Amino acid sequence: MNLALARSGTTTNRVSPTLVRAASTADDEGKFAQFTSLVNGFRRTGGLASSDEVLCWLRPHVDQPISVLARWIVTRQAVSLEWQGCTLLPVFQFDREDMSLRAGPREVAIELRGAFDDWDVASWFSQPNSWLSGVAPVDLIATDQAAVLQAARADRFIARG
Repeated sequence: MNLALARSGTTTNRVSPTLVRAASTADDEGKFAQFTSLVNGFRRTGGLASSDEVLCWLRPHVDQPISVLARWIVTRQAVSLEWQGCTLLPVFQFDREDMSLRAGPREVAIELRGAFDDWDVASWFSQPNSWLSGVAPVDLIATDQAAVLQAARADRFIARG
């Protein structure tokens, strides 16, 4: 499996041995298919990065990168998911100039966090959305943040009943 992971502001198509090893030993075919779909969905916008990679990118910008990243993940302001013991974060949600969270993805993640688990939020961003005329939110958030936020509100309302 070829995973696109961002490296120093550019996207590379290197294979992450940790993720490939985890993917090749997955017991649940459905979860593996979902993981593959997530990888493909985020590839166009920078891919998925491990928490260790994100910490390396944060270090030049913040005094306590572990605390900052942990707070974003625990409060679910950042989109993240666990795959075979590795925390992965979609790169599109970070401003690569200062590694802050982009406002649009953060607001949408906050909107969805009460109704969806981490995998569902990541899937929501990476899959085509009927409220957005079949476009994946990750592909539209940079140009039409308001429409993506409205779609998130609609899907949260439906999910919560």
